[in-house]
Amino acid sequence: MYVAYSAYVGDCGNYHGWVCGRGHHNPSNVMAWATTAIGGGIWGHGGVAVMAPNTFVVTGNTFNTGGNWMGGEAIIRLQAGPVWTVSLPTLGPTNWLSLDNSDTDVGGVSATVIDVPGRGHASQLVLRLAKIATRTS
Repeated sequence: MYVAYSAYVGDCGNYHGWVCGRGHHNPSNVMAWATTAIGGGIWGHGGVAVMAPNTFVVTGNTFNTGGNWMGGEAIIRLQAGPVWTVSLPTLGPTNWLSLDNSDTDVGGVSATVIDVPGRGHASQLVLRLAKIATRTS
């Protein structure tokens, strides 16, 4: 079982995006992963997407990173546990810092696993929708 967390009522205070998980075979074995930087909330109300044996979450903007990526603005692929290692692919835009600075999260909605028949070994894809900043006059 996996549960994702963000912050309470928007970007408030010092929070991190968290995924907590526990196995059904050993419920006392609880593990967690969190974004390194402040922020990076996992806002998706749909929860954690699963493409066994991996899980996927989408993180929002982070703060005070000093220009170093620390887990925000990305699709994070976690191994069972949840455990994340740099060797696992993480999908994020190259302009993540610009998105952080403008609060234009890629993490407004949960990741969704979709199956595309006829694609062979690449038949399962991970879809995410982003928050789009609009301007009114």
